[in-house]
Amino acid sequence: MERGINQYNSITIVGNLISDAVARTVDGDTFVAATISNNYYRGIIFFDVDCWGEVGDLHLLTKGTEIAISGHLAEQDNNHKHNYYKIVASSLWTTAGTTKIYGRT
Repeated sequence: MERGINQYNSITIVGNLISDAVARTVDGDTFVAATISNNYYRGIIFFDVDCWGEVGDLHLLTKGTEIAISGHLAEQDNNHKHNYYKIVASSLWTTAGTTKIYGRT
C-alpha cells in the first residue's frame, strides 16, 4: 500500500506562551488560539497553535507558561511570498506540572 506524505506530518515542541490563550466558538465548536515562542540556536521561533474541541483548564494557559504541544503542521493563508505554517494541536500539556489540558489521554 502506498503511503502519503501527510501521515508523516507530525511535530512535538516545547515553548512558552507569548500571550494568554483565547477561546472562541466557531460553528458550535470550541476553538483555542495561542502563540508560543521557542528558543532555537539561531534565535527565537514563533508558532501559532490551534486547538479544536474540548480544552480543559484554560486558565492555565497564561502568558509565560511553558507548554508542550504535539500535533501536525498546516499551511496558513498569508500575503507573503514565503510559506507560513501553524501547529494544529492533537495534545497540549503544561511542563511544570505535566497537567494535560487538551487531547487524548
